[in-house]
Amino acid sequence: MSFERSPVQTLDKNGVGTLNVSSSSLDRPPAGKLYAPLEMLLPSSPFGLRIDPFTGLPGEFHWGQDFAAACGTLVYAADSGVVRAVGWHPWGGGNRVEIDHGNGLVTTYNHLQGIAVTKGQSVRVGEVIARVGTTGSSTGCHLHFETILNGVYTNPMNWTFLPTKQVDPLGDIPMVSYQPGSATATSAGSVWSIPGAVPTDPGAVPSREAVTGGVQEAKVVPTATPTASPTGSPTASPSGTPTASRRRVRPGRRLAPRPGRQHRPRAALPRQARHRAAPRALP
Repeated sequence: MSFERSPVQTLDKNGVGTLNVSSSSLDRPPAGKLYAPLEMLLPSSPFGLRIDPFTGLPGEFHWGQDFAAACGTLVYAADSGVVRAVGWHPWGGGNRVEIDHGNGLVTTYNHLQGIAVTKGQSVRVGEVIARVGTTGSSTGCHLHFETILNGVYTNPMNWTFLPTKQVDPLGDIPMVSYQPGSATATSAGSVWSIPGAVPTDPGAVPSREAVTGGVQEAKVVPTATPTASPTGSPTASPSGTPTASRRRVRPGRRLAPRPGRQHRPRAALPRQARHRAAPRALP
């Protein structure tokens, strides 16, 4: 006796059959593995130090792994979890989603064209969460994918990516852009993950990397602020031995003896001699 395999469609609690996952049969990936955030992974710019794509100068630290893809390509959750942050990333990530997977791992998805999830929402592995874009500090359509393990930005290529394939039918999934100036730019206040934690493995971010923020940011080197030098001739700096200064004395007053000096009084002159010594007024 044989049985035919019947197609099964998963319905939500309202009986609606519109799906938003690549496959309803996916289980969570085992340790050390993630499902690919795109159906086709084409690695481009890697995690770590690289040449800045905007300035052409070396020394910029790239906090994630870039995957080349056309704008509008579907982006999937690499594992089940809860959306911890969503909206416009102020440090170059453009439209960004962060998912907390509950096992010390947070994944982020950046430069998105549109976002299909909201903050606090539970997502399934392989769920459609966004579309590839080029928002924020981006030179072209691609997905900037980050993995933050126990608070440390870590090389995403340390994980093995399991293939993601869109098997189940998809309905019309509305997308929202939080780009400033757009009608839907307002998002719930999100606390973004910021690079700079101390690494726990060789593929993690070098320790004490001070940065201004996120995905496309370079290391900030503290520089001393130069003090303005006075114009004109420089004034002499005070030395250990004080210089003698002249004191102005009003007519009719005597100088008091200075400390440490021996005061030698003048010999008193006769009254008549004193009058003779005084200058005469001009007529």
